[in-house]
Amino acid sequence: MAFVSAGAFSREIDLSLFVETNSNTSTGMAHLFAKGTIGEAVIVANVSKLLELFGEPIDASVDAAAAQGWFAAREYLRHGNKLWITRVESAASPAEFAAQSIQGSTEETLIVASDGATSVPSTRELTSAGSTFIADGVVAGDIVEILDVSSADDDGFYTIISLTETVLTVDRDFATGSLTTLDFTVWTAKRAGVADGATSTSSGRQLTSVTSNFDTQVRVDDIVEIEDASTAGDNGVYRVTRVVSATVLEFDRDFPLGDLTGLTFNVYGHNSIASDGSTAVPGEFLSAGSKFDDHGVKVGDILWIKDLVDTGNNGFFHIDALKSGSTDTILEVNNATWPDGSLTGLDFEILPGSVTFQGLTKGSAFNGIDLIGKPNSLVSTNFNFRSKNGDIVLETISGLNRSNVVSEVAASSGLFTAILRTSRGEPVIGKTFEVRGGDDGNVGVVDSDFIGNALLKTGLKSFRNKEAIEIDIVICPGQSSQNVEDELIDLAETRGDLIAIVDPPDFPTIDTVQEILDFHNGTNIRTTALNSSFGALYWPYIQVFDEFHDLDVFTAPSGHMAGVYTQNDNLQFPWFAPAGFKRGKLRGANDLRVSPDQDDRDALNGPGANVNPITNFVGAGIHAFGQKTLQRATTALDRVNVRRMLLFAKRAIEKAARQLVFDPNDPVLWREFKQLVEPTLKFILSNRGINEFLVLADETTTTLDIQDQNKMISKLFIKPTKSAEIIEMQFIITSQGANFAELAA
Repeated sequence: MAFVSAGAFSREIDLSLFVETNSNTSTGMAHLFAKGTIGEAVIVANVSKLLELFGEPIDASVDAAAAQGWFAAREYLRHGNKLWITRVESAASPAEFAAQSIQGSTEETLIVASDGATSVPSTRELTSAGSTFIADGVVAGDIVEILDVSSADDDGFYTIISLTETVLTVDRDFATGSLTTLDFTVWTAKRAGVADGATSTSSGRQLTSVTSNFDTQVRVDDIVEIEDASTAGDNGVYRVTRVVSATVLEFDRDFPLGDLTGLTFNVYGHNSIASDGSTAVPGEFLSAGSKFDDHGVKVGDILWIKDLVDTGNNGFFHIDALKSGSTDTILEVNNATWPDGSLTGLDFEILPGSVTFQGLTKGSAFNGIDLIGKPNSLVSTNFNFRSKNGDIVLETISGLNRSNVVSEVAASSGLFTAILRTSRGEPVIGKTFEVRGGDDGNVGVVDSDFIGNALLKTGLKSFRNKEAIEIDIVICPGQSSQNVEDELIDLAETRGDLIAIVDPPDFPTIDTVQEILDFHNGTNIRTTALNSSFGALYWPYIQVFDEFHDLDVFTAPSGHMAGVYTQNDNLQFPWFAPAGFKRGKLRGANDLRVSPDQDDRDALNGPGANVNPITNFVGAGIHAFGQKTLQRATTALDRVNVRRMLLFAKRAIEKAARQLVFDPNDPVLWREFKQLVEPTLKFILSNRGINEFLVLADETTTTLDIQDQNKMISKLFIKPTKSAEIIEMQFIITSQGANFAELAA
């Protein structure tokens, strides 16, 4: 604003712009995990968060390479609190969700007709000239219900014993027989249903129906839904624990009230049942005599293998699909392999699935969790959802029903999402279903899976944009292929603000000092030498304890060293060497594959050799005892402390310089630039990172030609502080008459 009239006015002029320095040391890594978001960098601050977001470690006794990522993360998190993890998966065999359904009821039908004709009572045949029972999927064991308003004498539920296309033979005599034009229904899972139910006392847990034939139609584990409109006190879903008689069922829990009569109820059982199941093909279940599709089996239903002889594959399996081209005879389940391999002649049932609970993310971390519907004490028709791992309750979500289960689980669960299955009733209470089928996606993983896709920002490519994610170290633990290591180093060089810690192969691929030297020289496994000041290599592998699987695991050096770098920075600054007894201790390490002695260390870290040894010193522990970068040229940048000092200075100064972009390119700008830069370099100097510096930003560095290109150029001269890696002590023995001052001079 321009002032015209007289007065006193104030202006604000902010000359406090300063260079912001790093507050902590952050690491980025791409690897395999048992759960977690895939293909997206996620920040983790501590081991508790690591367990929450990415689960427990993959069992190293099953897949040692896949387990490396978790242990590397843990070792960094001993010292740091800013770890970016991008979970990867095999493109050839991607990760899969773990899932399981809770059984429900279904009112789906196979046949609904009005031309039924009963035979004489003892012949037990129901004829329907207009039906095609076999073609429509009816099989022996299904239930036919005769329910005719005008001719009700033969009404009731009957079990089908055998059939032709137009004739059903049932399990008992008709009451009258020889009736025609009867209304009837063949159900897929409904076993009984009448309106004369009577509950016992609350704790008696028995339902009586004098018109029913429970002993021929109902079995243990069938479910009963009492849904009486006028007397709702005992309404709810119950599981049958005993068929007491033809007219009495016993349930798994007390009635809310008891002693009620005239209740409407339905009984529901399996959707399909047979004894010819085969697990010959991994992930597929074959039953040549079944009619799954015709019989109304759907995605989300439950395959229950329950064979009394070959029990190895028994259990509940979530149905992912009816196999294309074989929808009546082959089911695809969410289990990549069968626990006991190929078995045949298996007894099984298909149970209708009411609600599917699916792991929040893909992976095996959710496998083995038990899902249970529990009674709700406030509303008998509701249920509480409980998940357990063994005897440990993981979650309980209360007051659920099919109308709110999806939203309530989404709002309250840290483990699952809920998927409502159509044409199904309320879930059964009290029955346990095990979650299966989660897969980590670590089978067939290749270099390109770890490297990732630049467009999709997956794998290591997720760290390419330094303006999006700020990291100081990048690792891919245990991945020692040339492609992955070259990507790590190219990532560091392209960004220019971080260092890559690459890993060698483990035993037995690399077993000796000569083999690791040949590896880094490009004559063993690698075909080109490792050569970059933006990378560092450590050897050997380190033993840690896996408390989750009770075993010792040998882990790649990179995760440990990311922790050592962070420990170093916590104690001092990045320009101090992350090595030695003061700052190089590996705190999570129990042992080494081999401990390099002095001669080994001379070979590994001597002239022309850039392998940093990790050594187990008796009484002192395991320490990094080298700090070379992978640069072969003998400049100051062949040391980690100098490279990291320069990275620190570059990042801080570049971030500050962005504040000056688009300002007029004149002496004022050059002076402001120097005012920004010099305090940072003075800070490094005063804290022993450099010995001397000079900043030039004037007309000699930014000439008129440079100004015409809309550029400003500065020159920063730095004399870095070298670390004392060899401390030589000369003990000089003199005669009694020697003059120390003369000798010292």
